[in-house]
Amino acid sequence: MTTPFPDLRDLPRLYKESDKTTKIFFKNLRGRRPHDLDAVTHELNELVWDHIDCLDCGNCCSKLPALVKFKDVRPLAIALNLGDAEFMDTYTKGDKDDGEMIFKSLPCPFLEDDKCCSVYDQRPKSCTEYPHTDAKRIIKRLSFMQRDAEICPAVWWIIEELKVHYKDRYK
Repeated sequence: MTTPFPDLRDLPRLYKESDKTTKIFFKNLRGRRPHDLDAVTHELNELVWDHIDCLDCGNCCSKLPALVKFKDVRPLAIALNLGDAEFMDTYTKGDKDDGEMIFKSLPCPFLEDDKCCSVYDQRPKSCTEYPHTDAKRIIKRLSFMQRDAEICPAVWWIIEELKVHYKDRYK
């Protein structure tokens, strides 16, 4: 680890300073497709959570609309003592026929003042898996990672460490 962990207050500045080099770096990664990218990213993903606490941040819940799929609706509706249709009408917008919805409001309606989630055990899969830095085929998620680096200090740090890791190969 060579990149210091970011202070949340510094993230907008750090993102702005690194965005151009990140675009170039990701373009080179896409062209070369390193065989170990998933493994390296997953290792960094494991390391970062020892230093960054989501409860200190909450940016994802306040700045990104969560994807809500049909399979997410029932547990949420039950937790809130609502029917599925009532839950969807009250809290979601989007294509209810296809099951591709997002929460109507930002910040998330379930984000509490202490940055905890009031429906944590029933939260949508997209919330459970965020920031997706442990996903397979990271190469296909680079554009999302670049966007999320502005929001999530963990993603910003992982990208900066990837740059260090691959510096001699993908300038």
